[in-house]
Amino acid sequence: MGKDLGLTDDKLVAFIEKNLPIVAAQEEKDKEREEREKDREERRLEREARLESERVNAEAEKAKQEAQRQTQENEKAMMEMKIKAEQEAEERRQQHELEMEKLKADTSLEHSRHESTRLEITSKPKPKIPFFDEKVDEMDSYLERFEWVAEGCNWDKGDWPYHLSQYLKGKATEAYIRLSPSDRKNYNKVKEALLERFNLTQEGYRKKLRDAEAYEDETPAQLHTRIKTYVLKWIELSGGKDIVDLVSDEQFISSCPEDLAIHLRQTSYNNSVEMCDAASLYLHARGRKLATKTKKTITK
Repeated sequence: MGKDLGLTDDKLVAFIEKNLPIVAAQEEKDKEREEREKDREERRLEREARLESERVNAEAEKAKQEAQRQTQENEKAMMEMKIKAEQEAEERRQQHELEMEKLKADTSLEHSRHESTRLEITSKPKPKIPFFDEKVDEMDSYLERFEWVAEGCNWDKGDWPYHLSQYLKGKATEAYIRLSPSDRKNYNKVKEALLERFNLTQEGYRKKLRDAEAYEDETPAQLHTRIKTYVLKWIELSGGKDIVDLVSDEQFISSCPEDLAIHLRQTSYNNSVEMCDAASLYLHARGRKLATKTKKTITK
């Protein structure tokens, strides 16, 4: 400062000696002021640290309380689910017991009905129905005779399967046993299974018609009646088709190549037009013509 004022030598020394105590005092004040500011800053930092710690602790406590609340809610929900599951289990158990009681009652009633039927059957003289013999009997004729006897005895149709089962043997018994328990109580199901077991279907009657030969000691009239029966059954199982259509369709299939004939016989059609369309599609898909020389099906 002295030099800035242009002082030199003794004047500069005198200026310094005069102002040095003032500068020292000012430096002391500045030092004290800095220490106070430093002290205030330290206290501020301590206060902020304390507040931050309190905030963190408060948030931790809040999180802890929230976790406890969530845990309590989860425990409450689990308890409610457990109670509901136990209630549902109890309801199912009660429902199962009711169903079992109903089943026992139905079974008892069914048993009583069958027992009553059995007693009625055993108490009355049985009609003279011979056992089915597949070597000499035709299943369709045997069933017609059985139905005639059953109607004559006024048997309830629900009991027909039980009566019929007593007269079956061999393959007929096997076909009956292979039915489900419910189907065994349905006469129509039993009849259908027996006819199918002995190939008494539309195709079966068609083959019987073509293979028909006189039995030993069979009269011309009896053979003609049997052939006529085959024709009638063939028409009946075809859905009532006209005999002309049946014969025409049969001859058409027999005139086709073997693989096409097999395809047509394995598929059912409502009329001749549908059958011819199916044959055309089959040949077109294979790039062939109907007159292609392949082995033909020889089926009587």
